[in-house]
Order: sequence, then structure tokens, then C-alpha cells
Amino acid sequence: MKPNLRSTLLQISLASFAALGFAACGDGWKTNCGEGTKVDPAQQNSCIPDGTVTCGQGTTLNTSTGVCESDGSCPDGTVLVNGECFANPTADAEESAEPNNGGAGEIPVPDVGADGYVIHGCITPQDDDATADQDPWTLTVTGPTLLDVTADGVGGLSAGFVMQPTNDPKLAALAANDWTRFGVNLSGDTASRQVFLPTAGTYVLVLSDSRQLFLQEAVAGSATSCYFATIKQLAIPTPTPLTGTGVSGKVGTEVQFYSVPALADGDLVFANLDMPSGAANASLVAQLGGDYLTSADESTDFFGGPVPAAFRRGGFKAAQSMVLAVDATYNYALAPVDFTLGLTKIAAAGALPTATGTVTLTQGDGTLDTYDDLGNFWFDVNAGDLVHFDLAFDDDANFLVLNSDLATVYTGNVSGIGDLADPNAQISGQKGWYRFPVAGRYYLSVYDPDLATGDAVHITSTRTNATATNLAFGTPAANQALSALNANFFNFGFTNQNWVEWNASSPNFADAIEITTYPTTAAGLLDVDAIGVADDFDPDGTTPTGRITAGTSPAGFIKVSDLGTPGAGETFTVGVVNRPHTELGTLTSAAAITKTGEDLGGAGNFKLYFVKGTPGDLVTVTVDPTAAGFNPTVARLDASEVGTVINDGGANANETFTVTVGTSAWIAFRVAGNGNSTGTYDLTLSAVSPVPYSVAPGTLAFTDICNGGANEVTLNATGGLPGSDEGLSDAVTLPFAFQQFGDDVTDFTISSNGFLGFGPLSDSYYLNEAIPVAGEPDGFFAPYWDDLENVVACVKSEPTKVTVQWVGNTYDDKQAVAFQTVIHSDGKVDYIYGADQAADGEFATVGAENLNGTFGNQIVFNTPNVIKPSTSRTLTPMP
Repeated sequence: MKPNLRSTLLQISLASFAALGFAACGDGWKTNCGEGTKVDPAQQNSCIPDGTVTCGQGTTLNTSTGVCESDGSCPDGTVLVNGECFANPTADAEESAEPNNGGAGEIPVPDVGADGYVIHGCITPQDDDATADQDPWTLTVTGPTLLDVTADGVGGLSAGFVMQPTNDPKLAALAANDWTRFGVNLSGDTASRQVFLPTAGTYVLVLSDSRQLFLQEAVAGSATSCYFATIKQLAIPTPTPLTGTGVSGKVGTEVQFYSVPALADGDLVFANLDMPSGAANASLVAQLGGDYLTSADESTDFFGGPVPAAFRRGGFKAAQSMVLAVDATYNYALAPVDFTLGLTKIAAAGALPTATGTVTLTQGDGTLDTYDDLGNFWFDVNAGDLVHFDLAFDDDANFLVLNSDLATVYTGNVSGIGDLADPNAQISGQKGWYRFPVAGRYYLSVYDPDLATGDAVHITSTRTNATATNLAFGTPAANQALSALNANFFNFGFTNQNWVEWNASSPNFADAIEITTYPTTAAGLLDVDAIGVADDFDPDGTTPTGRITAGTSPAGFIKVSDLGTPGAGETFTVGVVNRPHTELGTLTSAAAITKTGEDLGGAGNFKLYFVKGTPGDLVTVTVDPTAAGFNPTVARLDASEVGTVINDGGANANETFTVTVGTSAWIAFRVAGNGNSTGTYDLTLSAVSPVPYSVAPGTLAFTDICNGGANEVTLNATGGLPGSDEGLSDAVTLPFAFQQFGDDVTDFTISSNGFLGFGPLSDSYYLNEAIPVAGEPDGFFAPYWDDLENVVACVKSEPTKVTVQWVGNTYDDKQAVAFQTVIHSDGKVDYIYGADQAADGEFATVGAENLNGTFGNQIVFNTPNVIKPSTSRTLTPMP
């Protein structure tokens, strides 16, 4: 089993190493390993270090005897610098003053052939040896660079290093693929290896103790534990040409380079690197024309089995050159390890016509199990291209549209490659508009389940490109000629608009005008794959569509079509402008907003209002009719102008609604007349701010209220699991008046997952979230919201307080929990943690949220070492 490198440091512990080497070292099973070593789980006729023994300078661990023996390198009292042993070496740079975890210094990369650049520092723990010391040095390269890095430790330091990309935008693709290189030595104090930096940018080289970096052991180092590291640039060797289906060999500290045979237009390449040693983790880097293409690391599957470092790519052009670098993210073996590099090239079926033409798919072996069973026809697009394909098959077939990563852009009439063999999914062709936000070479991949080996299906393709016109905000595009394919495209983007409206009109459309709005990221077949919002408009321009866009910067593109059968010479006008409405400013709890003498101006009219507010505030809007017989209605609107009409009174009666300001920090509403009613009215808006809690260390101690079962409440099972795992109690009534964030509450429900809710709960919610939570739960106190199991809950009600207790353990790591919430009649709340509380907050939410889910106090969210046993916190309502 090999770790999946998904974070800065490997998630490896000594316990996991012991699990890998389940045949104890020296037990005579397959291989006798000495002290400080273990059987290599992949190559069980050899031993590898287990990290428990570190040999001094000039010695190495004999894996047969477990004894440190001379390695013929530097003798005691000397340090390896630039390949030579020195008693008192001089460094080119010293680490910056501690603490320097934010940056130890900058390394200038030497020229090829020049002496290495030497840096020196010490690994001294901080905060009374509680915080690890790591020295991050930065270095910048202008292109692919091969380095030789050696770190030699003194004063008991088992020197090691890790190289990673910084947040340099040039290295975004590298970082996205989790590229990392460790240089570690688990049997000596010197780590040395080549590091291939595959592209230009700024990297970070972190120096520390090998065991601390790699095994995540306890804090290592001391005031005299230091390192000398040498960084030398090497010439990148000429790649070895690959022949056949790959190559096998051994790799140690040196990176090996291989060139892929000449590529042809549209070729598909599959590469995988297998490194069976348990002491090394394979990593494969691909370059195309000298530029970084992709990289992949060996990982594990769901069951812990090894998954080789692999990638699959297409979209290549004739005469492009690809180089593969065989390497390891880490290798702590004492000798080079075996590897196998597999390579498969699949030729494309040909180019798809750029205008109109026919291509032919010849059936392969008749079994759909590899990509060469598909007819992979390539085509090129620019970023943001809008392309209409009219495809026709002379024998019904299935198809996919793939990008150069061979990821599905559009699934055609199937849900995956395996379903391409389903005769029930075959179609005779398809017409539609595609959008490609990323430039590159794409594929139409076709398969016909009815064909015998060698049979052919002919594909007629007509391709039409469209260009989107820029649509200026506030200036409609007038007299636009509708395209022959019944689709015109426009780009849009605007900022600082609170409320806008889209509209379209036409003097000659056969039916309604349809405008479909898409985000800039929309990809695939429009109206099928890409997410779009469609609105229909009367050709006379009397049905604009409003959108509230406050706080956002909308951007994207639209497609305009005639919903009827288009005729010749059709034209239209389309635009986005400010929506007529009234801005009421910003509402606070300190001062109401009033507006008098508002007039609808006639039957059937309405007026729109927009006001900014503070998230969490409770806002009341009142419409007071001032004209005799006027019967107003009011509706609070969402961003799409959808809202429930309120008409609780009749003529001359006020209409009111109350709502909490959401995270968008605005409220919009519409005032109209009931039926044909019209007239004048006054508006009043007032706000009440929620009452937050101050949080301070508490004074109460945990006292078990269950008393052998007394006060225990039943947790009703949810989701088919026991109530002690995923359960909710019946409602528990408070014996006194209580306000939560200023809202009156009377009862609560207990979740087995460490919180109690005053609002409705449809689930026990094992997945904790940050406060405020987007959906349920709302109105809760959460002393320790996490996925808990084996929970026993108890409630003890007294005249001036109610205590709720949870005892159990966390689901994932089985850590004990024992905590309470105490609700006091004076409005205060205590969270109390017992002596048995082991879970520390690393995967939990601690805090409170109001009934409307818009405001709260977040004390902890997925932060380790915050919750301590035998402690408490007091939440006090603020004035």
C-alpha cells in the first residue's frame, strides 16, 4: 500500500510502516532483516530502513545486521559540501533569523558545471520544543532545470528536504497535479538526489529533519542540529528513445529521460509508470516541445492497492516531441528500485472536415475495450469558439466529444464509454451548438455496435462557426439579422448594477424570442450539457425579464433564437439595461426608512424597491395606503423577481412582511394593487439587529447528569441507522422564556451529532459545516458538531437551567466525546467538556447560529487542538 500524495507532507506514520511490513524484521519469513529495517512489502527478498535507526556521518545501515558501517564517505567531524569533506565548511548563505518558517532565504541557481550553492541553517524547535522548525528557501528557474541537491546533517540531524511549487501562477498546473519531491534518508544523516524542475517559476526547498518531514514524527532538532545543503545545476541529458511498448529498468537518485517516437496529428498517448518497491513512490512527468504537459504520481485505490503513475492525453500535432521523465516523489530504499514504463500510442482516425465532408469509421476487433476501438476524429478550436455540428451516420452509431485530456466534453447519446456498445443508444445523427471555453484539439469519438470487424460507417459532418458580438450594458443591439441556423450569440459583462432587465423585440419573428443566458465557463452542447437559463420575450418588447445583480459582476454569453419556424430576413433587438426601480439606500437598526406619497399611477401598474441591509437583521416592511379604497399588495422578491404576494387586508388596510437580511445584504420588493385597485401609499422600513453572544472561558465543571440512565432521552433513528449513530430526539420544552439571538424559542431537538436545534430538523446532519450554514440546520447551539456514534444523550431540566449531555465517540477516529450544553434562564449558555473529551476540534464545528441561518458565532471549525478536556466556554448575550 502506498500513500496518496495529496498534501504538503506525506500522510505516513511509523504505525503504517509496521502494517506494511507485517512479517517482522528478522523473523525468517522470506528475508531476515536486521534491527532498524523491515521487509520491503513489494520486493520481499530485500530489506529497507524503517526509520528507527539513524547512522552517523560516514556510515550507513547494513540491512542484514542492523549495524551502522562505514560507507567510505566523509569521516566524523567533517561535512559533505560540493562533493568533498570539510571540517569547517563555509556556506554561501545562512538562514535568516528565527522564526523563519515564512522564508529562510533565496537560492541563486548556479550555472551548469559551476560549483554548487551552499546554504546553512539549524533546525531548532520553537515554543519549548512544541513547534517544529522547517527552513523554506526559494529558488527561481527560467525553464526546465535539473538540480542535484545534497543535505548533510550535523549534531544528530538526519538532514532531509522537500521541493514544491510556490503559488507562482506559472506553476499552477504543476501545483494542481500535486508535484512534490522528497529527499530523505532514514538510515543516515545525508540525503541526496536529483530534482527535475519541469517548468519555469519559483519553487520552495524546505530543509529539516528527514523523519520530521517524511514520517511526521515528533518535533526534531536542537540548537546544535544543523545542515549544510548544496544545490548544483546539471545538464539535462539527451533522452533515450522509447521503442515498442515501453521500457523496464532501475532508478535511484538520478532522473531518467525518455523520448516518445514521432507523433502524428491527433495521436492519443497512454503512459504509466509502475514502481513496485514499497520504499519508493513513482512519479511521471511529461513535456511537449520542451514545455510542461502533465505529471502523475503513484497512488492507492479504495482497497489500498497500488495505482501506477499514469496519464492519458490526445490532441497532438505532427512532429511534436514528447519527453517522459521517470522519477520518484520519494525513494528511501538503500539501492535503486525497479520500474516499468509502459507506453501506448493510438493513431487518430483522421481529421473532421472544417466545413462539410464525410469521414469513415472502420470497425476494429468488435470489442469495445480500448480507445483504438473508437473512430477518433480530431478537430481544432480557439478559446470560446461556438461551433454548430450537423452530424449524420449512414448506420446508427454512438459518439462522445472528448478534449485533449480525453475527458468527456459531451456524452452524445450515452453516459460513458462502456455504454457506447449499447445498441439501444444508437442514433442516426445530431445537430447542435457546442461551446469550447479552452482552445485545443478535440475529438469526435464514434462507435457502432452493429458493425462486424472491418465493416465501415460513414459520418457526414457539417461544421459552422459563430462569433459572439459584445453587448454593451445600457445600449441594446438593434436590427440584428437572425442567422440561418436560428442562433445569434452575444457576450456580456457588467459591474455595480443593483437591478437590471433583459429585453428583446422583433418586427417579424414567427414566435416568441428566446434568450438563453450561459456563464463564461459553459462548455459542451448548449441546451443539453451547458447550464443555461432561458427566458421568452414577446416580439413587441412588452415582457422584459428582471434580475437583481447587486454585489455580483455578471458575465457570460447569450443565445438568441426564434421559437417558431424562422423566415427569411428576420431581425431583432436585444439588450440589458437598468431595471426601473426605486433605491431606498441602506437600512440600519438605528433609523427607519420612510417614503411618503408613493403613487402606482394607474391600474395594473407596480413599483419596485431595493434596499441594502446588514446580514442577520430582521426587517419589517409596511405599505400604508393613503388613497381611499386602495387595496395594496406587497411581495418580497428574490434575485429572479420571484416572490409570494401578500394581501392579508382589504381596502385601506396595511400590508406587512418581515424578513431576515441574507448574506447578499439586500432586500427587494414589489408593491402593486389588488385587481384594478390603484392609489397612493406610504412606506416604512425598520430593522432589528440580532443579539450576538460574547464568548469567554467558563467556570462550570462537567458533572454527569445521566446517573446510570436517569434523564436519558430516546434518539429516534434517521436514515436507516441506529439513533445512537444518526438520531433525533423528540421536542424538549424549555421551562422558562428564552431568546436565542434575540428570537423567542420554546423547545429544541437534540441531534446525536453534537448539537441541539430550535428550528425544524429533517436529519441528524453528520457532516458539520462552517457557520452560518447555507441550509439546515438553523437556530442551533453546537458544543461539538461532528459525525458521532454510540451516543447516549441526557436532559436535566431545572427551574433556572436545562442541561443537555452527549457521551460517545467520533465515527472516523473513535475518539471519546463527553460534553454538555447548559441553557440558563438569564439567556446565557455554557459549553462544558468532560475529562474524557479526547476529540479536539479537528473535524468539528463549535458555535451557534440564529433561526434564519444568516448569523452566528463560530468558535471552532475544523481546527485541531482547540477543544480541551475539563474546560468550558460561556456564551453571553450582548446588550
